[in-house]
Amino acid sequence: MPAIRRHSPPRAGKQDNALFSHIVEDVKALNSSIDLISQKLKHIVRNEKILGKNLIVLSKKFEKTGIQNGSGKIPANLESQLNNLQKQLEQNASKIEQMSSEIESIKTDFTVVKELKSVIESINPLEFVTLDQAKDLINEKMEKSKTSKK
Repeated sequence: MPAIRRHSPPRAGKQDNALFSHIVEDVKALNSSIDLISQKLKHIVRNEKILGKNLIVLSKKFEKTGIQNGSGKIPANLESQLNNLQKQLEQNASKIEQMSSEIESIKTDFTVVKELKSVIESINPLEFVTLDQAKDLINEKMEKSKTSKK
């Protein structure tokens, strides 16, 4: 027959105290982790409430402006303003086109003026005599010829 062993009651030794202190430290660490998680959950709940309130405010604003739940309908006053802007843009485009054609005609006129200027400068009209000067010269020559004949 096997011998029956009797276990003696555990002694409170140094190993038990060290094990107990490790367990206490682990429990404290777990407790602080649980506290952090609970704080984060509180923040999440608070942010959820804020987002809910913001959603309600935005839906009320959309109802006031006439935009309905993503239906894509534009309010009548906004559509008329957009149409007016479109008309103004078209008018501005036609005016710009007209102005560009006028600028082109001015450019051609300017080139004609430049050509005339170059022609006038090449002729140099200051070298020519005026009609009065020609008459005076003719009269002087005639008088000289009369006096020389006598």
